[in-house]
Amino acid sequence: ASAEQYLTFSHLSKDGLYDQLIFDKYPNEAAQYAVDTIQTDWNKHALESANTYLSYSAFSKDNLSSQLLYAKFTD
Repeated sequence: ASAEQYLTFSHLSKDGLYDQLIFDKYPNEAAQYAVDTIQTDWNKHALESANTYLSYSAFSKDNLSSQLLYAKFTD
């Protein structure tokens, strides 16, 4: 439920969601289970995250890609 809640207001990568759940003191196994079983479109989250970055700053294509990789989205 916490994973689903995070994804309703944040555009996290799969690894970013896992890290957030670990930060919230969920056990590793519970955090891994959540990211493995949650039904979501990770590409949509990457797109929405990119749009959020572009809404407050200008990025070149390469820099935006680097920012998304830093946020733990995959290539």
